[in-house]
Amino acid sequence: MKVQSKIFNIFTDIYYYKFVMIIVGFFYIFPYTMDFMGKGLKISLIWGVIVVTITYLKDKSILNNKLNWLLWGFLLLSSIGVFANYKMNFLRDLIDWCYLIVFCLSFIYIDKNKSKDFIYKEILSISYLLIFISLIVSLVSFSLYIFDFKSSVVVQGREYLFGTFENRLYGALGNPNSGALLSMISIYSSIFSLLILKQNNKKISKGITIFISFNIVLQLIVCFLSNSRSVLVSLIAGSAIIYFALCKKYITNNNIAIKIVSYTLIISIGCSALYGVSKVSNKIIGYLPTAFSYFNNEISDDSNNKKIDTIVPKDNDRIYKTNDVSNGRIGLWKADLKVAKQYIFTGVGNANVLEKVYANLLDNTGTRAANTHNVYLQILVAGGILPLLCILVYFGTILIKTFKKLFNKLYIENDMWLYCFLFSFIFALMVENIFESNIIGFMNLLTVPVFWSYLGYILDLITRKENLLTYEEYTVSNQ
Repeated sequence: MKVQSKIFNIFTDIYYYKFVMIIVGFFYIFPYTMDFMGKGLKISLIWGVIVVTITYLKDKSILNNKLNWLLWGFLLLSSIGVFANYKMNFLRDLIDWCYLIVFCLSFIYIDKNKSKDFIYKEILSISYLLIFISLIVSLVSFSLYIFDFKSSVVVQGREYLFGTFENRLYGALGNPNSGALLSMISIYSSIFSLLILKQNNKKISKGITIFISFNIVLQLIVCFLSNSRSVLVSLIAGSAIIYFALCKKYITNNNIAIKIVSYTLIISIGCSALYGVSKVSNKIIGYLPTAFSYFNNEISDDSNNKKIDTIVPKDNDRIYKTNDVSNGRIGLWKADLKVAKQYIFTGVGNANVLEKVYANLLDNTGTRAANTHNVYLQILVAGGILPLLCILVYFGTILIKTFKKLFNKLYIENDMWLYCFLFSFIFALMVENIFESNIIGFMNLLTVPVFWSYLGYILDLITRKENLLTYEEYTVSNQ
């Protein structure tokens, strides 16, 4: 009976569900396993319904959280698009809505009975998993770049490119934006790991430090080579939070004018520096493919190889097919708004979004996108204005509340930096979804569990009273 009870507890523990779903989410976005894992998602939905039902029946304290009511309001209002459009793809819309409910409620949930150290262990294990997955993907992607390998595969009628095309590293995932986003997730996961290890152990082993540092550098290189502007913008937005935290810590002058100027200069210079590093990195790394070809020709006896006389950097400046700086996004957004205006209170249902949007797209000659490239407009078109307003209030409240908690309270220093980076990560993904749609829905099921899980962790941690220092403790610790 004890064994059965233990198995049941594991089966109904949301943490294990999160862990498994991150793995499932990765294989769902990996082209070669996408078909198979799509069928496995049905099993995960049934499992998720069981886990969420049992968990929320046990924990009545969640009813006291006003933020939860906003989230549930969004989930409830999202049903408008499902039932108002029951004549069009009703079953598909209903299933999508069920996924939305299960994923949001399961990934964001944190057991209040668990200690802070236990939560840290959960974050650490999830971060390790993400580092492991991303390290393999990025090593393969970087190898494709060095060897100048090019290939493609068609899955579910969509072509995925592997290698470098249009001076963008499509990598092992067959999509430069997905590859860059995974790299960004890995960078943050690496930083979370280092901060938690520092919290638990005063001295981190040199091997772990070297390994995690290597991963951060590799992920930055791969991210920059993808030339994904949406991910770069989100990285810069996230870094602005960290620069602000540094300013808050080290700029102690009470003069408002000096503070404003100092903060503006430091944040602006820091964010600009990150953009500059991306350009310098691409320039330096550009020497590697030609250097490999050069030395490969030197030691090869195959006279059919194309002779490379000098080592010059490969061009890594992104090639644009059109003069549209948004790469078709503005056209999509205009079509979104046109459809939304027609169905402002009912939406069209998630399963009907692309059909309706492309019917209203002025220039419908290009390749179809997989989504509207803006999660907020996706919500508006799918469910109408009410769920959009609810999720915006929900996200806005979280950002304001977290910001105030972080910068108006006195946190233990190691905790402070972990919370700052968690907040930075959540903010970066919210910004990134102005240009993509991958924190709600099915466009990137790896990002969905990651975003909502880390969101749950930061909301839980900043509200724990044991993290706060009294003014006297803070004064003594800084003397």
